[in-house]
Amino acid sequence: MAMMVEKSWVERAYDQKSALKSDTLFNVVAFDDFAFAGDDNALYLVSSHNNPTDAEASARAHTARTGDKSYVYPPRRENLADGLGQWVQEGCARPRFRAFWDEGDAATRAYVIACVALADLANRSADERASVFDELTTEPRATMIARLGSGRVHVESLKTLERCDALNFRRNDWNTLFLLLDDPKTRRTLGHVKVVTPTLVRQVAAVPVGLRLPALLEVLADNAVDTDQWERLATALEDAGPTRRATLVRSARLVRTASDFWDLFHRCLDAAQTETMGKRGAIALGPRFIPLAGADAMHEEAQRMENCLGRLVDRSAYGQSLYFAWLGPPRATVELAAVAGRWVLGEVGGHANEPLDPRVEAVIRTAVGEALGANAIVDRREVAGRVRGSAFEHCIAVGRREFSDNDRAALADALFSIRGRSLGPKRNAYVVVDADNHLYFQALADPGGNYFVEISSHRYIPEVSRFLTSSAVRMLEESGFEWPRGEANFKRMWRVDLRSDCVDLADFALGALWEMFGVRTFAQLKLKVTIPVGDVERAAAEHVEALLRRPLATPATTDVSPRKPERDRDFEDMNRADVWWITFVDQWALIGCAVSRDAYQRLVHSKVAMEPIDRMVATKGDSPRGEATDRAIKITWTDDDDLASCGHGLEISYDCADRGSVVVAFVEGYGWRSGKHAEVRLLAEDASAWAMVDGNAAAIREEARAIVIEVLRERKMRLTRGRFEVWANA
Repeated sequence: MAMMVEKSWVERAYDQKSALKSDTLFNVVAFDDFAFAGDDNALYLVSSHNNPTDAEASARAHTARTGDKSYVYPPRRENLADGLGQWVQEGCARPRFRAFWDEGDAATRAYVIACVALADLANRSADERASVFDELTTEPRATMIARLGSGRVHVESLKTLERCDALNFRRNDWNTLFLLLDDPKTRRTLGHVKVVTPTLVRQVAAVPVGLRLPALLEVLADNAVDTDQWERLATALEDAGPTRRATLVRSARLVRTASDFWDLFHRCLDAAQTETMGKRGAIALGPRFIPLAGADAMHEEAQRMENCLGRLVDRSAYGQSLYFAWLGPPRATVELAAVAGRWVLGEVGGHANEPLDPRVEAVIRTAVGEALGANAIVDRREVAGRVRGSAFEHCIAVGRREFSDNDRAALADALFSIRGRSLGPKRNAYVVVDADNHLYFQALADPGGNYFVEISSHRYIPEVSRFLTSSAVRMLEESGFEWPRGEANFKRMWRVDLRSDCVDLADFALGALWEMFGVRTFAQLKLKVTIPVGDVERAAAEHVEALLRRPLATPATTDVSPRKPERDRDFEDMNRADVWWITFVDQWALIGCAVSRDAYQRLVHSKVAMEPIDRMVATKGDSPRGEATDRAIKITWTDDDDLASCGHGLEISYDCADRGSVVVAFVEGYGWRSGKHAEVRLLAEDASAWAMVDGNAAAIREEARAIVIEVLRERKMRLTRGRFEVWANA
C-alpha cells in the first residue's frame, strides 16, 4: 500500500512539473529519497529516449548507480509537435471549430492539424487566425491544404491523412508528404502502409524507385536511414547490373524487419562489388592461372581436385574471394581474398586440400606478388586484425569515458589471458561479455596472436534486429566487422601482440555495448573466460584435487614427512601456459605428473610435500617424460548440434535428393593419417538438420560411424557409398 501512495505522489508531481516532460519521448524520472516525500523538488528527470527499451535500461542503471527509484513514462502524445496544441486550443474557443474537432474522425483531426501547421499561425494576427479556423471547416479540404501549402493537392491524397502519425508531423513534413502524394505510383504505395510517420516521409524521396514497396516502407516508418547510406544503396543497385538488380528488387518484397532491410542493403553492396571489383578477368595473374568464373567452373574444379571449392560459391558471389586454378605442376587451387579494400593471397591447396611443396607454394606467391604487388603477399588475418576506423576509435573513447578503470582492466586482463591458449577445434580459449537477453561480445584466440571477435547478430538472436539503427550499422562497418551472410555473428579479426592491444579491445567492447545495446554499467554484464587444458594438465589437475581433498596421515619416516617446499622459482614471470614436472610425496607413494603453475601454487599454499625438478612442456600424445609413444589410432566420438560450418578435416554428408545434403559426421583435421588420435563429431539425434533427411536418424548415424571407421582404417580421403559421400574440407 505504501508503494501505491508513493507512486501516486510521483505521478501527481510528474503531471504538475512541465520541466520533467518530453512530449514525444519516453521519460525516465526518479526521486531523491533523502528529500521529503511530499516535496516536488525531490522529483527529477533522468533522461529521455526514443523507445521504451532504452528508457527501461536507463532506469535500471540509474537505480543501480544511485539507489533512487526510477520510473518510465510514455510520450504525452496529446501535445502536438511545434507547439501546435495551443492553436488547436485557441480554435476550439470558436463553436464551429470546436464541433468540427470534437466530432471529427482520425482523418478530420489529421486534416485540422495539417492546416494549423501549414498556416504558420505564429506569424498571423488574431483576426487572420480566426479566418483560418472558420475556412478550414467550410472550404473543400484539398483546396484548403493546397492554398496553405506548397501547391496542388490531389483529392485522393486526403485518404492518406487518417493513417498519418499527425501528432508528430511538422510543417515541412506536411509539405513533403503532399508533394510525394502528387505522384500516382507513390500515392498507391503509401496507401498500403499502415502508419505514415514523419520518419518515413522524410526519406521516401531517397529510396530507390524500384525499392518503394509497401513492405519496405512499413519498416522505414520506424527506422531512419542516413542520407549517405541511401546514396550508397542507390549506387550499388545501379552498379549491380540488370539481372542482379531485378533479383534484389524481388527480394525487397520480403523485407519485414530492420534486420531484413540491412541484409538487403548489404546484398546490394555485395552484388555491386561482384559486378565491378569482383569481375573475373579483371585480375590477371598470368598464363599459369585460370580464373574460376562462376558456379559451374568452381564445381567442376572441385570435382577435379576433390576439395571443398564447390561449397565456396557464395564467397565468390558476394565478392569476398576470387578463385583460380594453378596449372602447375602440380595443379593447385588459389584464393585471392578481399581484405581492407584490396586483394591479398588467401588459401593455397593441392589435391584434396593437401599442403603443397614449399617450393611450389613459393612459386605461386612470387607470381601473385608480381601481378598484384608485394602488398598482396601478406598474412590476411594480420592485415584484417589491424583495421581500425573512426567508429572503432569512437567506441574506445566511449568505453574509457563511461566505465571505471577497474572494470576496463578486468576485461583487458581476461582478454590477454586467452592469448595463444586455444588447443584446436572444439578446444578454444575465449572470452564472452554477455549483456541482457544474450546480447554479447566475444573474442576467441587462435594458437597464435589473432583473435576472432564477434558481436551477436540477428542471425542468431532475433531481438538484435531492433538495435540495428543506421548509426549501429555504421559503427559495425567502420569498425571492420563483416556483415553476416548466413547464420553467423558480426565478426572481424583483431591482432594481439601486446597487452595494450587487449586494453584497446576491451575499451572498444565496452563502448560498442554502450552504443549498440544500451549497456550502462559493468554490473549489467556477465564475464565468462574459458581456457582449455591439455590431457596431461587435466590428469594432473584431477590428481591435485584428490591430494587436496585427502587428509595427510602422520608419516612413518622422516624421509617423507611434510615440509615447506623451496620457493626458488619466480612464478610471477612465468607464462600461464608453462608446465612443470614435479613429484608429489605422500604417505603411500611417489607419483610423477605435470601440472600448471596455478595448480603448483595451490599445492604450495596447502603445504603438501613436493620437490621441483626440471622444467618441461608436455604435449598431447607424449609420455610425461617426453618420449614419443607408439600407439594405434584412438577415436573420440562426440555429438554436435550443427556440422554445417566445419573446419579442416573430412566431411561425411548424406544426400537428401532435391533438398540438398546434410553433414552427418566430421573428422577433425588429418593427424589421424600419421597415427594420431582422431576426433569425430556426429550430428546429434535431436539436431534440427534431421528435418531435411527422409530416413531414420539413428540408423544413418550408425552407418556414418561405420564409414568413418573404414575411412580411418584405410586412410581414405574420398569415398562414395549409396547416399553417403566423404570428401576433404579445407
